[in-house]
Amino acid sequence: MIKITLRQRAFLIAAAVSLQLAESFIPYFFPGARLGLANMIVLVCLNLYGIRVAGEVAFFRPIIGALFQGSFLSPTFFLSFAGSISGWLVMSVIFLFNRKWPIFSNSGISIFGAIGNNFGQLFLAYFWIIPTKNLLSLWPILLLLALVSGLLNARITDYVRQRLGSIRLEISGFADTEVASLPIIFSDTFRFLLGLLGLFFSLFCRNWLVYFILTAGLVLATAIELRSFWPIIRHYWHLNFFLLFSFLMPLFSRWPFSVQSLPLALLVISRMFFLIALSFWVSQMGQKHLSWQINYFLGPLRIIPFLREVPELFSRSFSFVPAIWEKVAQGRSRNPKKIVDLVLDLFNSL
Repeated sequence: MIKITLRQRAFLIAAAVSLQLAESFIPYFFPGARLGLANMIVLVCLNLYGIRVAGEVAFFRPIIGALFQGSFLSPTFFLSFAGSISGWLVMSVIFLFNRKWPIFSNSGISIFGAIGNNFGQLFLAYFWIIPTKNLLSLWPILLLLALVSGLLNARITDYVRQRLGSIRLEISGFADTEVASLPIIFSDTFRFLLGLLGLFFSLFCRNWLVYFILTAGLVLATAIELRSFWPIIRHYWHLNFFLLFSFLMPLFSRWPFSVQSLPLALLVISRMFFLIALSFWVSQMGQKHLSWQINYFLGPLRIIPFLREVPELFSRSFSFVPAIWEKVAQGRSRNPKKIVDLVLDLFNSL
């Protein structure tokens, strides 16, 4: 395995975040039907730099990506995080197995990783966001989508490795700094802690009326006009079909339609609105302040030997994203060849 520095690992995380941001502009027809371009970085890291570096990319990518998308603490953030971690765990197990018994090709590892990604999202959605057995009926469709995305990512990864050969990690032309230490603003810290408390509350509350009241309170507390709040809801509606999907799944949990299914549907949709409003409320402090709050709470990890680099890795990864995003945005295209060239450009920058 190739040894790389903390700064170079931060660049890989930022590259994965940038690919995630680029992919968010591509509409899709079904929840979970993503190409998973960022998983290519995890797969390359797994092959070249080992399980730990791949795990760092899988852990930090959804967090930093959510900060730039303004979806931190939203349902889509948690689904992305659960999928990223579960996919990395599955790929890591198969990668270790392959070291002793080389059975699986890179395509096999990628496909199983995509399956693990979809399973992690489905598991979280079933036990927290949309607790209805109808959701489990989507597993065959998600399995087929995982097969397609896994094969695609593996082919691109193999192509990138063949073109690049041995990668020398000498980052040039990309400036990075640690997240600046901002003055302590107690209102931001209070907002961040309340956001975490609201998230914890959503794990146990089963009353849809309480969620609607809390959502209305968040809208009033942040002085959001309905005309400015509606585009946020419309974003989730048109790009992800998430609100409509999460409402209809429990509503038709019994067939033919029964009024008894309505309370569960209202619970699901009200909790979704609450989490989206909570995410928007927390994100109002701004990317820099929110990233500093996260970095501040990660600070105590410095006393743990094998986690002491986590705060600095997060801050440097966050600071790399704007420069890399410029490169990604310039080459953004639906043409697969352009996507391959984009990944090659990113790794040639290493």
